[in-house]
Amino acid sequence: MNNCGPEQCGANIGTKGQRASTHFADFFNLKKEMTMKRIASIVAPLALLALAALPARAAEMKDMAGMKDIPGKKTEADKSAAGQAHKGQGTVNSVDAKAGKVNLTHGSIVTLKWPGGTMDFQVKNTAVLKGVAPGQKVEFDIVQAGPGEFVITRIAPAARKK
Repeated sequence: MNNCGPEQCGANIGTKGQRASTHFADFFNLKKEMTMKRIASIVAPLALLALAALPARAAEMKDMAGMKDIPGKKTEADKSAAGQAHKGQGTVNSVDAKAGKVNLTHGSIVTLKWPGGTMDFQVKNTAVLKGVAPGQKVEFDIVQAGPGEFVITRIAPAARKK
């Protein structure tokens, strides 16, 4: 019934069952090969589209406004502050000479684009705290010691207005 000879169905096949399984295997391999070609024809264009979209996505991420507070990222204030003394005025709230810190309520510091506020400052040298007392109006200089870190280098009683 089947016109399949040994050269078409496989060498040395002895029974009809073996010939049928060989035909099924050939059919299965052909179907598998066609399926793989279909998958490749779908995946390849999608991969190219994804690669083409990368430069556009990178341009969007270039200047992300919400990413200002990343450790190590220099802010505009950090860039303008590097190596420069910034002058401020304020009122001393507390002094911790042992820790080398002073808490000040200060006005705006224009060169840093800082609004007025209350904060602790480390001093570069504890000797500058000699004679500084809570409630005292002072003028001070701060410099950048590291990213986002500022220290007081000079603090003195504020000049009296006439």
